[in-house]
Amino acid sequence: MGSIGSTSMKAFYLIAALLTIAFSPLNGQDVDAGPMDQQEPRYACPEVHIGFDPEYQIGAIPDVASWHACGTICNLVTDCKFWTWNLGHNCYLKSSDHGIYYNEADTSGQKGCK
Repeated sequence: MGSIGSTSMKAFYLIAALLTIAFSPLNGQDVDAGPMDQQEPRYACPEVHIGFDPEYQIGAIPDVASWHACGTICNLVTDCKFWTWNLGHNCYLKSSDHGIYYNEADTSGQKGCK
């Protein structure tokens, strides 16, 4: 009888552990990923011929010499998460990367890409 009780207890603990993992708030995801500049990049630095939707634009700076300068400006702006620079020398600061599109005149990156 001792082995049946021991087996039942092991099964109970195994089921309890699996249920705890399955219904935990994290569920395999990181709740606090940390600041943007400490996260792994999701994009190449830079993304050539890529733009991000103007709907999420938080600023536009004309006469920016290069995509490097645009990336540096984004790093200095708290709310900037992404940027798009175009061959017209305009730098667009973005709060999101939603609406990614192809455009031969655009170069884009996420905060930290400079």
